[in-house]
Amino acid sequence: MSGSLSHTPAQILQQWLIDLAIAGGKTSSDTWPCYYGHMPDAPNDALCVYDTTPIVHTRVALGTTIQHYGNQIKIRTDATADGNAKAQAIVDALDAVIRTAVTVSATAYKIQAIHHDGIVYLGPEVDQSTRRRLYTINTNSDINAS
Repeated sequence: MSGSLSHTPAQILQQWLIDLAIAGGKTSSDTWPCYYGHMPDAPNDALCVYDTTPIVHTRVALGTTIQHYGNQIKIRTDATADGNAKAQAIVDALDAVIRTAVTVSATAYKIQAIHHDGIVYLGPEVDQSTRRRLYTINTNSDINAS
C-alpha cells in the first residue's frame, strides 16, 4: 500500500456501503443507516464500521512495510431474516471488490482488495427490552489514495 489516507479505512468502507445502496446513509432517518465508530441505540436496523488492528507485513529484502487495514462491520436488526440477508449482501459485495473507486468528501480512494472471515452471528443483545440480533464481518483491506 502506498501513500497516506485522509480518512480512516472505516470511513472509506462506510461510504462504499452507502454508494452500493447496501446502507441507506449516515443519519438515523435513513433506512439501514451506516455509522462510523459508534452505533447509536436507534434505529433497530443499522450498520456500523469500525477500525481494528491492521496486519503489517515487513519485507526485509525490499525495506518496505505493507499494511492491510483491519475493519469490522457490525449489523444490528430486530429480525433474524433481515440480519442474515443484510450480512450476506455485504459479504457478496466484499467478494466482488477489485480495484473499486470510492470518494469521501472529495478525496478519491481505491479499494484494491478486501479479505473477510465470513459472517459471525453474535446472538441477541443483552438488553432484555430490545433483544436485537447482532452480526459482524471482520475484514482486512488494501486501500490507497487515488
